[in-house]
Amino acid sequence: MKRSAILILFLSLAGAPYVFTSELVTPAQAQDACARALMMAGETRGRFGQPNEERQKRILEEECQNLRLEDKNRQLLAQNRIAARSAWNGMRQPVRECIDKKLEYDGRSVEQLISAGIPPSDEAIKDYRVQCVMALPQ
Repeated sequence: MKRSAILILFLSLAGAPYVFTSELVTPAQAQDACARALMMAGETRGRFGQPNEERQKRILEEECQNLRLEDKNRQLLAQNRIAARSAWNGMRQPVRECIDKKLEYDGRSVEQLISAGIPPSDEAIKDYRVQCVMALPQ
């Protein structure tokens, strides 16, 4: 899954701000940009070593950590979507259609649940599932 964002990282080189910008298309490119910026920050620390630079490096490390967490969360959501779609596809079609109709009354749909990674076994739709299974002939 691609995304566009601009990563701007500030480093201070001899008191002058240095701005590192990179157009990001994928999470891997974001991680690469973080690694390069952190490497540059490490080089400046040895030469200048001012407290302000250390603070900026910590901020940079936190931003890179946030990017890693966002990427991990996207991967987890993708896995949950795959599992949810598989579970929904494994349901009997009449039960799935019944649940979808009941969800429409709330302004939701099965596809929206799948996009959120919610399987048919989720407690949030337990009542609909039970009603639909009971309403259909065995």
